[in-house]
Parts: sequence; C-alpha cells; structure tokens
Amino acid sequence: MNSLDYDQKSATDTKIRERIFTESGIIRFPERLKEAMEKAGSLSNSLLAKKSGMSEAVIRKYLKGECYPTLERLSLLANACNCTINWLATGKESEYGNRMNNAENIARLYDSVAGEFLSVLSRVSQEQREELLTVIYARGIASLLSLSDDLNIKILQLPPEEKERLMRLYDQIKKGASEVGEVASEDSLASERKRAV
Repeated sequence: MNSLDYDQKSATDTKIRERIFTESGIIRFPERLKEAMEKAGSLSNSLLAKKSGMSEAVIRKYLKGECYPTLERLSLLANACNCTINWLATGKESEYGNRMNNAENIARLYDSVAGEFLSVLSRVSQEQREELLTVIYARGIASLLSLSDDLNIKILQLPPEEKERLMRLYDQIKKGASEVGEVASEDSLASERKRAV
C-alpha cells in the first residue's frame, strides 16, 4: 500500500503550510503589526488591544509570532492601526484595495474621530446603519448628541410601556399647565378691565 502514515502526512502538511506562509509574506506578520503600531502613533500593546477589542495577551502572541489572527481579527487590527488588511496580512498593497479604502483613509487622515465612527458603523448591521442615517437626516445630528445627557439615556433604557406612560403624563402636565396659563391670562385681563373702570 502506498499511503502515508500520520507522521509523514503531518510533516508534509507542515512543509506546505510553511512554504505558503513564507511565499505569501504571512510569516512576517509580527514585523508588519509592529510597524503598523508605530505608524499609527506608537500604539502600545494595551492601547491596540483596547482599540481592536482584543486582549493584550493576544496582541503579545501576534507580535511574537506565536499565532496569527483570523480574517475578522485581522480586519479589527488593520482598522485600529489605520492600514489596509491586505498590507497587514501580506505586506503588499493592491490597486483595488487602495481604491476601496480611499474614503476611509481620507477620514482617518483628517480626523481620527471619523475613523472611530467608521469603526462603529462597520460593527452594526446594514439595517442599523440605514436606520441611523434616517434619524440623522430626519432629526439632525442634535438628536444624536442629546443622547449624551444622562436623563435622556435613562429614558431610552425604559421599556416601551413605561415610555408611553411617561409621555401620557407629560401630555397631561403640559395640558394642565396651558389651562392654568389661560386662566391666569383671563384673570389678568379681568383685573385690567376693573382698573380701567
């Protein structure tokens, strides 16, 4: 029989994997990650971990070459380091990748906050992004900024039935206040008439 035993097969698989990693440039990933961290403003391991949502221990393993990130984690690292996924993975840039990332790179160059906003948008569903844009267009950015108020946040966290109850109370108070205001204005008119007589 001509089949390979387990040790021979494992050795062959390891050689193939090493050749692929070497030829594709993946083997130099730790060096590129360190370079990307430097170019992104000398990011520390802990800051990169925070920006990418990973643990510092995982970042250390990547930098030592003990393990390599999944595509999803590679994307998070590239975003945190302001570089393309293609460059971080292989050290090569593609024309297609450059064009696709142009708007994002421009935003990062001008304002790191815009990059953070793009990062947040990349983590929500398409439906949520569309809903957010609808709110911004319909209500303006001030409606979103009002969410920084602690009271507004507490109200938003209420269950729907409590929100409805709160709005009914608000309407009742508002209606009562306007009626009191009308009575006061009628009284002031009556007293002005008496003074005129």
